[in-house]
Order: sequence, then C-alpha cells, then structure tokens
Amino acid sequence: MSSIFEAYDEEFLALTQDIGNNISHLNTYETDAGKKRTQLTHIDALVGQAGDLLKQMEIEVRSTQDAASKKELQGKIASYKKTLQSLRGDYQRAVEKQEREGLLGGREAAFAQGGASQEQRDRLLQTTDRLDGQSRRLEDSKRTMMEIEDTAMEITTELGRNREKIGEVHDKVRDVSGMTTSARRLVHNMNRREVQQRCIMYGIGLVLVIGAIAAVYYTMKN
Repeated sequence: MSSIFEAYDEEFLALTQDIGNNISHLNTYETDAGKKRTQLTHIDALVGQAGDLLKQMEIEVRSTQDAASKKELQGKIASYKKTLQSLRGDYQRAVEKQEREGLLGGREAAFAQGGASQEQRDRLLQTTDRLDGQSRRLEDSKRTMMEIEDTAMEITTELGRNREKIGEVHDKVRDVSGMTTSARRLVHNMNRREVQQRCIMYGIGLVLVIGAIAAVYYTMKN
C-alpha cells in the first residue's frame, strides 16, 4: 500500500465517522429547524468530500503495479463504497424527514388558524405525498448512478488488466520472432558451410583423381 493511499484511507475513515456522528446528532436539533437545516447542509458537504476522496483512491489503485496489492485495495474500496452508500441513504432519509416535518408544521399552523379549507388540506397532503415519491425516486436514481459508476470502474479496471496481458503477449511474440530470426540465420549459415565443405571435398577428390591419372600415365610411359 502506497503512502498516498494510506493517507487517503485514514482521511476517508475519519470522514465517514464524522458523517455518522453528525447524522446521529440530528435528533438533538428536533426543536430547532434552523440548526437542523445547517447540520444537514454540513453533512451533505462531508458526503461530497468522501465521494471525491473515494474517486482519488480508485485512481491511486489503478496505478498500482503489483497484482496482489491491487486486488486487495480494490476489495477495500468496494467495502468503502457500500459504507458511503449506506451513509448517503441515512442522510437522504433525514432530509426527507426534515421536509415532511416542514410541510406538516406549516399545515398544522394553517389548521390552527382555522383558515384552511378542506381543498387546501387535500392539496397539502397531495404535495407531501408527491415530494415523498420524488425523494424516493431521487434516491433510487442516485443508487442506480452509483451502481453504473461501479460497473464502469470495474470495466475500466478489467480493460487495464487486458492491456497488460496484451502487452505481455506482444513481448512474447517479439521474443519468439527474434528467436525464429536467429534460428533461420543459423540454419542458413550451416547450409552455407555445408556447401563450402562439399566444394572442398569435390575439389580434393578431383585433385586426387587427376593425381592418380597422372601417376598411371607416367608409370605406363616408363
């Protein structure tokens, strides 16, 4: 694990702990809507920081050369993503609760004044239901986007591994090609030496034949 990743790791763990503590403390602001909204805004900023930090960690892991270390760090990041997703869900539920309490508070105030008609009450209830539905759809969309992002990251990682394998294959092909070229050159040299040796043998044989003929000729002449 690189020192950069270790620093990111420590910062991410501190952030997620801070997010969890802030969400837990939301109940202490039930009687102060303004402070609760401020706390929710602070939590939203912390969640954004944790998401950005997680992306930096993924970039750092992709640059890791050791396959075993890379696999271990990828498993850790997958676990951190689940943790952050769970915290996002807790934050979103807190936001929805705050919105419902705001609407219900306004509705109760109107009822207390006695100036709200049945039609207005029905509209308030419909608005509340519509906002709840929109919040749920928004949370589903965020969850889907995170799943798509995770899938894209896995595909990118797999493509990186494939590029490494292709590079290794190319290196092996070049090595085999070099060996083939060397073997071809060696065979060519051997063939050439064989031809030279045959020529020498033929030349020696021819000299011997000529010498034998000459010897026979001079013997018969004498």
